Amino acid sequence: MSPHPGPPPPLPGGAGDGSTGTGWWKEIAMNVVTSERAQTTAPEPTAAAWLRRVEWDRLVAATVAAMLLFLAMRMPLWTMTLLAPQYPGGLHMTAYGDRLEGDVREINILNHYIGMKPIDQDEVLELRLFKPAMIALIVVVLVLGVVRLPHWLKVAESLLIWLLPLALVLDLQWWLYRYGHSMDPKAPLRLPAFTPRVVGTTRVMNFHNEAELATGFWLLVAAAAVISLGPSLLRALWELPRFLRPVAAAALVLAFVAGGAADAHAQAPPARLADLIAAAEPGAAVHVPPGVYREQVVIDKPLTLYGGRRAVIDGGGRGDVVVVKANDVEIRGFTIRNSGDAVSQEPAGVRLLGHHAVLADNRIESVYFGVMVQGGGHHQIEFNVIRPNARVAVEWRGHAISLWNTEGNIIRRNDIMYAKDGIYISFSHHNFVHGNTIHKSRFGIHYMYAEDNRFTDNIVTDNLAGALVMYSKRVLLKGNELSNSHGNTGIGLLLKNVDDLWAEANRITANRSGITMEEAPASPGSAVVFHRNLVALNGVGLALMTTTAATFYENSFVDNTVQVSGRGSGLSAALAGHGGTVTPPAAASTQTAAAAGGHTGHGAVPPAPPRPTAPATAAGNRWSAEGRGNFWSDYAGYDANGDGIGDRPYRAWSAFAALRDRQPALDLFRFTPAQQALDAAGRLFPLVRPEALIEDPAPLMVPPTAMPTTGDGHSLLAASIVLLVLAGGPLWLLRPRQRARARRPVAVPS
Repeated sequence: MSPHPGPPPPLPGGAGDGSTGTGWWKEIAMNVVTSERAQTTAPEPTAAAWLRRVEWDRLVAATVAAMLLFLAMRMPLWTMTLLAPQYPGGLHMTAYGDRLEGDVREINILNHYIGMKPIDQDEVLELRLFKPAMIALIVVVLVLGVVRLPHWLKVAESLLIWLLPLALVLDLQWWLYRYGHSMDPKAPLRLPAFTPRVVGTTRVMNFHNEAELATGFWLLVAAAAVISLGPSLLRALWELPRFLRPVAAAALVLAFVAGGAADAHAQAPPARLADLIAAAEPGAAVHVPPGVYREQVVIDKPLTLYGGRRAVIDGGGRGDVVVVKANDVEIRGFTIRNSGDAVSQEPAGVRLLGHHAVLADNRIESVYFGVMVQGGGHHQIEFNVIRPNARVAVEWRGHAISLWNTEGNIIRRNDIMYAKDGIYISFSHHNFVHGNTIHKSRFGIHYMYAEDNRFTDNIVTDNLAGALVMYSKRVLLKGNELSNSHGNTGIGLLLKNVDDLWAEANRITANRSGITMEEAPASPGSAVVFHRNLVALNGVGLALMTTTAATFYENSFVDNTVQVSGRGSGLSAALAGHGGTVTPPAAASTQTAAAAGGHTGHGAVPPAPPRPTAPATAAGNRWSAEGRGNFWSDYAGYDANGDGIGDRPYRAWSAFAALRDRQPALDLFRFTPAQQALDAAGRLFPLVRPEALIEDPAPLMVPPTAMPTTGDGHSLLAASIVLLVLAGGPLWLLRPRQRARARRPVAVPS
């Protein structure tokens, strides 16, 4: 008997032995499961595997960063504007990654005067390597964006991107350092080594350089930020539930709008500033809310008003805007504008009538007079921007700062433009004027009938005239720049009827006439002394009347079209004096708390300048003292014993000037080739050479001092710190974290 073959296979629909057919369905299910397992163990196609491994947040960030880097290749990275007297509109140079554009040739011509090497693009290896390096970096960024990287490699990528803008700043500063420290010792103007700033202002004599980082640099910074922070931000956004994303966006918009409305409501100013002043106790400090106060303000009690640079006082075009009648008033951080313009009333933005006021850090604009000080004194007017009126002709403007019948004031570090006179001082004594910038006005400093005043480290440029000192006594001029004065006046420094003036270390350059003097000194026994000043690139270096009897020693007269010009009969005898001894002021230093940037306190005034003394002036001007004369760039003598003093006297003469004295109509040909031809004939044919105007018995072979410059490596340190901080933030976000990660079970084949 054969074994039982078992039950027959079930039939569809449960036929046969009457079963329901569940065994058939189980077998079908098992076959399906087996087939799925076989499919999962089979290798995936390559593209599908790659898509599963891509980190999409990093791919998006890498794509955006690559686009920013590509744009940076085509945008300027750094710009420079050089302001020079010969070019009132400025010279511009733009640095791209692979080239320099702009007024490179003209800048090289100006650099020649101070001995700086010319800018040669072929010498800059970085310009040739920039494009290939950027293309390689873009490729690397895109490749790394599609590859799953370990954490340390992500950090390395972020560092690489952040090093690019940092290296750019360091490289620029290094090149600027090289240019400023490879000066030609044989240049017409000798300067000490200096470092132009890669960002900010550098000033060399009367040349001003403004440099800043441009769009391309900030695109590089943006690319680094996207690589470092972009993936984290994208993941944070993606992890929000889908229904919360529009809700979160709407909430952010509403919060921004509501916050702005609340801020505007909270900062809405009261109806009148006068109400705040009336409600304040004497001596109180009042913080004025932001807003525009359309009123004229009178302060009649000691107060301190803080505007926070967001409060505006608008006078509405009527009279004075702010009148200070009380003592001990301080006004800081306001915009003061729209005074009246009636000339007979002389309205002002701020009128000071009391004592011991502080007017600091304000902007005063669209006014007739900027600041008017009448009577009283011992005020501090500092760190203000004053723009009386650029829309009217200069003769219809008022002065930016006017002092009348006052004393003991400190006026320092104000920025003045578009005035009649920048600083006008009349019948006012014992004032200290330091570190102000005055340009695009009629006269920079206008000084009359005053005594015992100091003017130090002021920059007066691009005016019709620089400084006028008239009918005054005991004046100190030290460290000022008086440059680029043109027009009908065109005088850098004018002295008329002046006694006991000491001028030291001033830079008087690029004017029609550098120094013009008449009746200086005006009284017997008084002295006028010029020591270690630079007089350069002027039409006329010195224009002297026969009534002058000043002392000049250790000054530098460089490349003036006419070194010395004179007016009046018997000029040669009056101008050609010899040396003696000079006693400088015992306290000529201008270092005070105010000059150094400190606060001297109300009423603290630097000591009056002491009276300079000089030998008797019966013989006229003296061109040397203590055996030392002046440096003259056209001196053709020699120094056989090497003591730094020429062995032959320097004599200034001009055939053209001699003819012009006899025929004044020839003045029409000044500064033309006709003048140069006549003077050249005088040099070639000594028989027609006129008598010398001056004789310096001890001319110096080299300039006695190098003019001070500004600009150093501090900007490099600041830029490096900023970029390192920016790079440190992403690195902190990318630091390794200890995370508990669930591990997938690994299937072990049986």
